[in-house]
Amino acid sequence: MKVAIAFLLGFVLAVVLTKTFLDGVGDWSPRVFPEQVPFEAVTWRESDSSVRGQMYRDLVKLLESDRPSKDEVLQLLGPSGYSEPAYLNGAEYFLIYHIDLGQRMSDRPFLDKLGVAFDQEGEYSHTAVWD
Repeated sequence: MKVAIAFLLGFVLAVVLTKTFLDGVGDWSPRVFPEQVPFEAVTWRESDSSVRGQMYRDLVKLLESDRPSKDEVLQLLGPSGYSEPAYLNGAEYFLIYHIDLGQRMSDRPFLDKLGVAFDQEGEYSHTAVWD
């Protein structure tokens, strides 16, 4: 009988603590992708990650069709925040741009990375999006 009561109290305590933790974390609803709008270079350069997130699909189509050099991408998008090694499809590195694709942690956006990859000569390789 004592074991059953201890188990029941432990279970109730676990439920209460779990609910308290999850209430403190906030909204864990699934990501809602932003409505997409056509890419505009000036707007991209002057905007934050949420506006960029609305343009990213159109931008990727443009990059894949035009296959611009690194210098052309920098002229089109402006400076990136930083670069990362790519090691994929012969690419040497990514220029990284933060985009908001609707994922949230509590009330804050959880930003994704849009990587534009280039080889050693600065020729376009591919794009990738990750969090």
